[in-house]
Amino acid sequence: MSSLVRVSHLSKRFGSFQAVRDVSFEVQAGQVYGFLGQNGAGKSTTLRMLMTLIRPSSGSIEVFGMDLLRHRRAILRQIGAVIEKPDHYGYLSAYENLRMAAVLCGIRPTRKKLMEQLDFVGLADRYKSPVKTFSQGMKQRLGIATALVHEPSLIILDEPTNGLDPQGIADIRELIRRLSREQGKTLIVSSHLLSEIELIADSLLILHQGEKRMEGALRDLLNPAETVAEFELSNRALTDSVFASIDFIASVDWRSEQQCCVRLPKNEIPEIVRRLTEAGVRIQSVASRHSLEYYFLQLTQTESHASAVVD
Repeated sequence: MSSLVRVSHLSKRFGSFQAVRDVSFEVQAGQVYGFLGQNGAGKSTTLRMLMTLIRPSSGSIEVFGMDLLRHRRAILRQIGAVIEKPDHYGYLSAYENLRMAAVLCGIRPTRKKLMEQLDFVGLADRYKSPVKTFSQGMKQRLGIATALVHEPSLIILDEPTNGLDPQGIADIRELIRRLSREQGKTLIVSSHLLSEIELIADSLLILHQGEKRMEGALRDLLNPAETVAEFELSNRALTDSVFASIDFIASVDWRSEQQCCVRLPKNEIPEIVRRLTEAGVRIQSVASRHSLEYYFLQLTQTESHASAVVD
């Protein structure tokens, strides 16, 4: 699998504020690549640099094997993007908005082609309706259709499910899957929601306060047999001695004198509870947390910037 996007030591500074700091990553052709981070992590700033909407302070970006700044026009012809909420002409129909987007791209697709694109995003039955009558989810799907009008190889979606109801989120999620599986598109999708990225992404990049905290294939990061058990219990010293005698525990993270998180095989939770109880440790509560969620929180639980945040 070849690298479609290669970013090396990318940084962006706004005055005294460092929005992105020395970020490097690669996106392979055909992937759904997830950008995950809390609000203000630097996701949108990075994607804007990929779209040449803002210029990097340092670092380099290669797309399709070409330097982005030197071959900007040739590269952007092959990229479709929805950055934040898409803008449409509210008094025009879905079809007219899409046709106008095609003209602005310098292409004149047939009516049949435009209707096929509207059908792909689930808007064929509303092609005559003014966009001002659309829900936010429908507007988002029309934005994706607009991003696809020139048949790009790479699609960039910045927080595509933001502000949508559960059905709208499910619709966008299914659309992303279809773009990947049926059309073989490469997608970069940003979100602050772990649950959404986990359902669609092949690989994942976690950003926090402008820095890369982790990158890898989702299948390598997500072990369905492993979990994190959160314990609230008495006697930390006695608990530690019990944990030290158990070889299937991967790690222990104490949050306080009474609270700890233990990474272990999911099916061993009853065994660890049994051993703690037999040793005389009083367990107040125990709960299982998704291991990838715990990993994400561990990587991002630091103090927020005191200054204004640019995302």
